[in-house]
Amino acid sequence: MKGAMKALRLHKTTQKIVDGLKLETVPIPEIGPRDVLIDIKATGLCGSDIHFIDGSSILPKFPTILGHETAGIICEVGSEVKDYKVGDRVCANFATPCGKCYQCLTGRPSICPNRSMIGVTDDGAYAEYVKTASSALIRLPDNIPFDQGAAATDAVATPFHMISKRSGMKPGDTVAVFGLGGLGIHAVEIARMYGAGMIIGVDVDDYICERAKKLFGADEVINSRKIDAVAEIKRITGDGVDISLEVVGVPESQLQAVNCLRPGGRALMGGLGAAPVAMPNTGIFVRREWEVLGCYAFENLEIEKVLKLASAGRLDLSKTVTSHIKLEDISVGLQDLHQKKGYPIRIVAVQD
Repeated sequence: MKGAMKALRLHKTTQKIVDGLKLETVPIPEIGPRDVLIDIKATGLCGSDIHFIDGSSILPKFPTILGHETAGIICEVGSEVKDYKVGDRVCANFATPCGKCYQCLTGRPSICPNRSMIGVTDDGAYAEYVKTASSALIRLPDNIPFDQGAAATDAVATPFHMISKRSGMKPGDTVAVFGLGGLGIHAVEIARMYGAGMIIGVDVDDYICERAKKLFGADEVINSRKIDAVAEIKRITGDGVDISLEVVGVPESQLQAVNCLRPGGRALMGGLGAAPVAMPNTGIFVRREWEVLGCYAFENLEIEKVLKLASAGRLDLSKTVTSHIKLEDISVGLQDLHQKKGYPIRIVAVQD
């Protein structure tokens, strides 16, 4: 499909988020035999793109079209693509694993060291069209809107991966979630769906805490700027939680996520931050047999499960998208996300 499209490209890093991306006219991507071209209908704005803009995360090339949470309609298929056709409603896993390395062959494709990634190694979805491998596609159920489908590919799939594959959560377990933004708020909802006995949400803002309790199912919430989160969690539970999830990537909350565990508890680290991970001293760590696990991304099957649960009405994505914007307003949207203006969960850029 030849022609031109509008896209937002990052040419260099900057601390002024609103000035990072430039709206340009660029060629529509040319697809290979195993690729598809998606006519983008919705793209979620993610905090990781802010890290690329300000330089705290490193991109392999400039200029780059960012954006990795996307859903739309296939408008072109490669000659070897058999499972999809023009007109199919789809969303995409941002990562395409190689399928050949040790991690892929042992069932861990989300940490494939050779994976390609739209919006990182390849041009992404802050554009009118995006090219991706057909193997990265997930069919979007007819009753799931494009905006919810786009958000599901990261904001929901990431905590789903943490809980369903990495946590070992059992019915009745006590759970603490540190950070109640786009990832954490869904971690609360998914933990509830998985049968957590008590869910404690921790954030630094009263409004965000109350939203987690009123709308997403947290049993207790703690503003850690006002209250010692670890002491309060132990007061509520008696001896700490079975499982904690940290989705911010901040050393202070990472340390709290470990220290709030009961002996034998497990902390899951899913937040991407530039600072070193904070840990308690090894004497306490060893004697209490704490476990700390890193959690990264998700697999196609996990996105598919999220969408099936949403389609069946067992996982509510209707509160996920808090605002819609146009493609050309993504830079302002990222600044609003960075500043938490309007308390966004997911801002989604939509196109006709």
